Amino acid sequence: MSTQSMRRMISAAFLSLCLPFTAAAQTVAKGIEFHVLPLPNTHQQLDTQMRMEMRMKVLPKPDISDAEREKLAATIGKMPSPIVMNSKLTQRIDTSAADKQGLIKVQSEALMGMMEMQLGAGGPVQTVPNPLGEMRFSAVLNKGRYEDVKFSEAMGKALPGMDANALFAKMFNAMAPLEGAVLKPGETIELPFQMDMPLPGVDASALSNKTVARYTLRKVEKGVADFDVSATLDMKLDATMPAPAASAASEPQTAPVPFKLTAKGQGKGLLRMRLADRLMLLNTLDFNAEMEMPMPDGNLMQMQMHMVVDLKGKTVKKR
Repeated sequence: MSTQSMRRMISAAFLSLCLPFTAAAQTVAKGIEFHVLPLPNTHQQLDTQMRMEMRMKVLPKPDISDAEREKLAATIGKMPSPIVMNSKLTQRIDTSAADKQGLIKVQSEALMGMMEMQLGAGGPVQTVPNPLGEMRFSAVLNKGRYEDVKFSEAMGKALPGMDANALFAKMFNAMAPLEGAVLKPGETIELPFQMDMPLPGVDASALSNKTVARYTLRKVEKGVADFDVSATLDMKLDATMPAPAASAASEPQTAPVPFKLTAKGQGKGLLRMRLADRLMLLNTLDFNAEMEMPMPDGNLMQMQMHMVVDLKGKTVKKR
């Protein structure tokens, strides 16, 4: 798989954490109503801190020769581990009043800021620009569905060759049937995040990427609802990647390359919502994932990832 294709998959998965998404609730007679849409006249800021630690290793193939083992050991010795990244995200969400047709305009912007990266235990901490930079999002809420979804140019750069507007509109609207579902303490609701991420030259059926978030209502006190959160990730890719282009006309064209990748993960956290204005006061997640990728030489690359997310929300003044 090319570096660009891998970047698309990683960027899209990461961006699912950075969307103007509201999981909220309000009190009703027999419990609370669960909402995935913001209210009109909303002005909120969400500040997120994220720490990610990745460890990589390569498992030799069963029939590896001594020469190959020596070469592999040298390669592994050059791989920094762990790789630690600390980043911050400031997200603002604004909605308008409903017009005569009931339409509500939604505006959101996310500033990723700088990112701290440490390559290897004891290595120097480097401060680098976050590749996602600043992203802007706009849409119109019409009868509980997102329409006219538009992302800024930065989103297109993060996901080159993809229709980010259509991709995320599909994801938003997949949650629409959950709007207004009634929950009692101890009951759970599931929110699926299924993101189709097309890759150049690869059949869409070759990639499966499913994330499910589960919210279990724990209690409601003084207008604030507490949820236990669990999340699972299941991603598979089994495809034949396009062969790299020959560097010269005289060079023979290489054959397409079989490529497989699997990633599984799970995590737990807490969501605390203020019911009156659907504000996320607190959202935490401790997530672990593992990825396996067979390499062309027959060895197996494994990556372990540990991610901790801490979000705090507040109301802000109208612009």
